Amino acid sequence: GRGIELPGTPARVLQLPGLSPVRAMRLAGAFLLVLAGCTGGDGGPQTESRTNATVYYFDGDALTPVDRELRPGEGLEGVAQSMLAPAPGRLSSALSEVEISEVSVVGDVITVEVDEGFVDASDDEVARRSGQVVYGLTASDLEASVTFVSGAEPIEVITGDGSSTDDPVSRADYARFRPWLEILRPAPGDALATHSFRVEVALREEVDVRLKLEASDRKYYDVVRSGVGIISVPLDVILVGGGTLTVTALQSGVERSLEIPVTFNPQN
Repeated sequence: GRGIELPGTPARVLQLPGLSPVRAMRLAGAFLLVLAGCTGGDGGPQTESRTNATVYYFDGDALTPVDRELRPGEGLEGVAQSMLAPAPGRLSSALSEVEISEVSVVGDVITVEVDEGFVDASDDEVARRSGQVVYGLTASDLEASVTFVSGAEPIEVITGDGSSTDDPVSRADYARFRPWLEILRPAPGDALATHSFRVEVALREEVDVRLKLEASDRKYYDVVRSGVGIISVPLDVILVGGGTLTVTALQSGVERSLEIPVTFNPQN
């Protein structure tokens, strides 16, 4: 069922509507914050086509999502090539000397062809490389897993706990590198009805979180809650046109923000 925040009491709801047991397991260790529109339901209309992808770079020992623009039709191969680009700002990449030649999908298993030098590094470096690829290729499907091959043959990679395997690996295998803050829903570029949508955010620890909605006319709504739970967006908050959704968390004394482009209340 859906959690309810009682007036005058802090939100302490950890149950997420629609979260499968498998997905819950794979997000173990992260706090999940749900920010829901007052009307509930399945959320507002969302676009099917995506011209943006989420790739990951390292902020210390934690992966950080970065929005990259794709050309139409590029799919996961475009995502793979985007994640090989140099890291922006103060972030770093474990993939600066890596080549990815092919990406294919069968069911919920993604196969990625890498060069022989992918595993020619220390165990920690191979773990970081593998985790960065796994997070990037599964950004649009958190329950997917990844098989690494070289010369069409499976290769052993190192997981976050230091073990080696040539089996498909998932985000759960790299929980050590989980992001401080990640927007799980909506996706970059989605169309949202301001009074009826849900935002899902994964957090590495329980912290203060701020949600900001801003449209091209510069109107915005800003709210802060401590901990985890449901935050309702008032029905009178109506934004139209291109804009941004920003989530900010104060974590370990550092203010960390993520911003994604969205469209509010698209006209039919």
